[in-house]
Amino acid sequence: MMDFNQFKQQFAQLALLQADPNIYVAPQIPMNKILGAMSYLPAQTQAEEVLVLVDETVFGQGKNGLCLTDQGIYFKEAFASANAYPLKSISSVGYSMGLLSKHLVINGTVKVSLAQPEKAGIRLLADFLNQYCAFAKAQTQKNSSDFIHENQQQTQSQDTIANLQPIMKLYAYLLLGWRGEWSQSTRSLMTQLFDRDLVHPNDQQFLKQMMQHNHPFDFFDILDEITLIQHSLPPSLCLALLEEVLVLMNKRNFDAETARSHFFQISTAFNVEQQTAFAILAKYPAYTDIQAQQHTKASSIPIHQLTPVQLAACELLDITPEQLDRPSLTLAYRRKMADFHPDQYQQLPPAVRQLIEQQAQQINQARSCLEALLASF
Repeated sequence: MMDFNQFKQQFAQLALLQADPNIYVAPQIPMNKILGAMSYLPAQTQAEEVLVLVDETVFGQGKNGLCLTDQGIYFKEAFASANAYPLKSISSVGYSMGLLSKHLVINGTVKVSLAQPEKAGIRLLADFLNQYCAFAKAQTQKNSSDFIHENQQQTQSQDTIANLQPIMKLYAYLLLGWRGEWSQSTRSLMTQLFDRDLVHPNDQQFLKQMMQHNHPFDFFDILDEITLIQHSLPPSLCLALLEEVLVLMNKRNFDAETARSHFFQISTAFNVEQQTAFAILAKYPAYTDIQAQQHTKASSIPIHQLTPVQLAACELLDITPEQLDRPSLTLAYRRKMADFHPDQYQQLPPAVRQLIEQQAQQINQARSCLEALLASF
């Protein structure tokens, strides 16, 4: 925080940036907005680590928007999955303005839609973020050990990879089930599985602490955590982890249907192409049968065969026709409803609740439409 305060005082237009009612700079960030933003920030993030917050919600809850921490830029647009960009991967932050649109632009290609701040506020925010990313990199390089660590993380074969904790939780869930009750044998196996050079010492310590206490696991919460870190995982590692997932499910005698469902939802979280996932699954005869082969054939739905209504349903659920299968549809639906379920808004006026319920109804209708499509193939 000291480095950030030092930088902040050097930003000549800080007062103008803070004048925008939807842009907050630490330490003047309301706690209720930080709590809302925790829904798309990494699980280990502390409130004091949020340096900048942009609130995109209509009712000021902070569940959609953008946050800056000393680790990266995190953002979540309405009806979309959360995204994260580590500071070390950001070369530039700019902006683009259309007649009806306003965007931050990361690395010249990634557009972050921001509707609430004023255009002047977005220009200042882009300048602030661009300068801070450069400032943070310069500060990091002053410490030679940190600099070495950054270079080590970029080497795939021998490097440590920060924050493998969601993977540890996933493996624990597959070994223990949702109850999370440890035994000596499962502790020993988990220790062996993560006795690797790529595991960061902080994650090794997390694993030791996790194995000391029984703790229930939620499969879908784990998938959400994996989605947030998948950009930092080398593709080759994701493929290797998927194979290990199948081995662990076989060890716990998962039935074929449950194993396939879990496998494809995990592969979606890893952002592995469906064709590649099927190729991995094919190596394990216990989980491949005639039904699975039919599923493979059915899941490849040509986009030209979709009606405009079906395409609109895919867009609403943020899923492409190429990705469309039952596990992916279930995961996409659950993510949408988690952000937009009417039960979360019972304290709002009836008219507002009615609008939210209508949106939730549209999400349900989109799922029903795509379920009928899958059933027809």
